[in-house]
Amino acid sequence: MSAAADPAAAPGAWQVAAQRVTELDEIRAAVSGSIEPHGIERIGRPRPFDAHNKFGEIGGLRLVQLRYGVDVMIDRHETLATNGVLIETPLTGHSKTTSGRQSVISTPTLATVLAPHLPTRIHYSHDCEKFVLRIDRHRLARHCEALLGRELRRPLEFELGFDLTGGAGRDWLQLMHHMQAAIEQENLLLRSPLAAAQFEQLMMTTLLLGQPHNHSELFQQPQATLAPFYVKRAEAYIEANLDQPLSVAELAAQAGVSARSLQAGFQQYRGTTPMAYLRELRLQRVHEALLSADPQRSSVTDIALQWGFGHLGKFSVAYKQRFGESPSTTFRRWR
Repeated sequence: MSAAADPAAAPGAWQVAAQRVTELDEIRAAVSGSIEPHGIERIGRPRPFDAHNKFGEIGGLRLVQLRYGVDVMIDRHETLATNGVLIETPLTGHSKTTSGRQSVISTPTLATVLAPHLPTRIHYSHDCEKFVLRIDRHRLARHCEALLGRELRRPLEFELGFDLTGGAGRDWLQLMHHMQAAIEQENLLLRSPLAAAQFEQLMMTTLLLGQPHNHSELFQQPQATLAPFYVKRAEAYIEANLDQPLSVAELAAQAGVSARSLQAGFQQYRGTTPMAYLRELRLQRVHEALLSADPQRSSVTDIALQWGFGHLGKFSVAYKQRFGESPSTTFRRWR
């Protein structure tokens, strides 16, 4: 039985994509819609499906609560156009995950952090129920670059097993449960774009500082290489006001410096301009909206205009350069 998401629900509130599913194709479609495309096959002794899949969002974070109710093998690889870094935490049961050259048994005390560019196979036990937190890899990479003050030359690749019993792992687990409570209660994090943006940044920072990855050593270098406060302040203001008309003068005023200083700071520490940074974030939001939009309620034009792209021809060119396909192709991907 499928249950469509309630269009009147508050942004981020739990949406049920599928409940008590009995068909393999149905649960594949539901989970693909809430997380990303993937391959799936039943394994082990026959059992009736008792699948459940619901999700909610805060900022650019998507939290999915998922179970299959049977032993399944999930196949995740780059040919399926995966763009999310997934942090998977079993609530019950266990799963065996092999990603690249790493392999772990994941339990409620050991999460896994999956990079989208690595082929991954996951064996869910029949009693496994998980939280899956999805972070867009481009947003996470940009945040890492913002913290480091330099461009990443390699995709982020985390150590697979994430210990949740102490230190940063325990902090991460608390933040995830806080996100769950915020979604269930529809609290301030859902109603305030600024609060949502700050929470998203906190989650990404906790992951980047707390879980080893292939750029961790850069965080140990002297802090003088980090971007100055006014660049970070302007970035935070941009992320919290992406759907508003913004100018360099307004950003400079919010950052507390002159427009010339702001331009120079972005050029030195980000290798770009404030308005190019703004456009990049808006393109990402359009991309996310196109993937999840209801074609009966919106169109590519509606979404582009919503995020400040008034010249549709230039928008289409910029979008294709950024994502390698036209906006209409992305819009049709899940249809």
